[in-house]
Amino acid sequence: MARYNEEIQRAIEGVSAWNAGCNGYYRSPSGRIVTQWPYSMSEFQARTAEPEADAFETAPAAREGDRSSRPPSTAPHEIDYSPAISSRRPFAEKIG
Repeated sequence: MARYNEEIQRAIEGVSAWNAGCNGYYRSPSGRIVTQWPYSMSEFQARTAEPEADAFETAPAAREGDRSSRPPSTAPHEIDYSPAISSRRPFAEKIG
């Protein structure tokens, strides 16, 4: 993985638009560009067509209901989107 990341970072250094001193969404707080793919989409397709099993770390799945062995998830379906309790009246009541 380290070799892959080094290759991508070297290629990114060659893209002048991403290295023009701007701090866009594609930069981490450290300044490293972390969201851009420096090659063509054809190259991306070729590299991802057949995943290399050795490039992944795996662990046994947790039993149903057992969350203790899994790291916290930030998957959208598991985020609590319920509104915070507020002492303010809803906007509709204020204007009504």
